[in-house]
Amino acid sequence: MALPKKNRLRLKKDFQDVKKNNLILNTPLFGVSYLKVNSNQPLIGFVISKKISTKAVERNKLKRKLSEVVGSLLPRINNNYKIIFLGKRELKEASFTDISNQVESALKSIGVLRETKPS
Repeated sequence: MALPKKNRLRLKKDFQDVKKNNLILNTPLFGVSYLKVNSNQPLIGFVISKKISTKAVERNKLKRKLSEVVGSLLPRINNNYKIIFLGKRELKEASFTDISNQVESALKSIGVLRETKPS
């Protein structure tokens, strides 16, 4: 399940707000920058630099992988957060399972992920 449009960070201002906050958790595959806000749904964005791959096709593929993993965890993510995933070079060689495990553990460690789906 990919990330729905209503849950995507799209505006440059939103990305800058989260980046300015300076709350970053680093994992081997990516960094996670986050900001607590008053919102009725989580907003999530992905940044894959040209340093990782000069080819847009490869960068978009990595964004889609991350989006797929986050989309499957979306019902368990707390609403009041803006989250940005900042890809690292190691993300290119990582398997889908590795990415999934890293995303889940990163979201748990910053306190964004609930243990179970809300009823």
